[in-house]
Amino acid sequence: MGGVVIWKVLWDYHRKIENVLNRYTLGETQLLRHILEEIEIYGALEEEVVFPGLAAVVSESALETAQASLDRIKDLSVDIENLNPGDPAEAKLVKQLARQWHLHTGREETQFFPVIKTRLKDEGYVLARQAFATRQELVAARGGVAPPGQYHIGLPHSGWTKQLVVGGGW
Repeated sequence: MGGVVIWKVLWDYHRKIENVLNRYTLGETQLLRHILEEIEIYGALEEEVVFPGLAAVVSESALETAQASLDRIKDLSVDIENLNPGDPAEAKLVKQLARQWHLHTGREETQFFPVIKTRLKDEGYVLARQAFATRQELVAARGGVAPPGQYHIGLPHSGWTKQLVVGGGW
């Protein structure tokens, strides 16, 4: 079976958000909205596709830990979103968000990726297609507009090409 697998989609997403968080810390504060939107989409992908897909092959406590970590990231995102423009707390909260992001992705890459690669070989392709479809729905819900600074994440095969999907954000 060919195509993109879910661990690769997640890895690309981890690098994408990490990159944008780094750019924010270097002064590109206009990227904040983009960061929050991508984290919202990432959270939905994990909760709707990844965690249910892993439920049969990882312990419940590992999934609960991952969910708690994701919840901290989402809570920080909401706290940042609720700030008034120019609030001095923004930089501190974004720094906390970046720290939580690093912890979450590091744990996921060391705990879940090996499991996906060994125990979910064929299912990994199916999960990647589900993640793509979920992302497309979420992007369409906000008007089909891809966030600025589009970043290419490989698309799952099965009728799709490696070209960017118009309005897809990938």
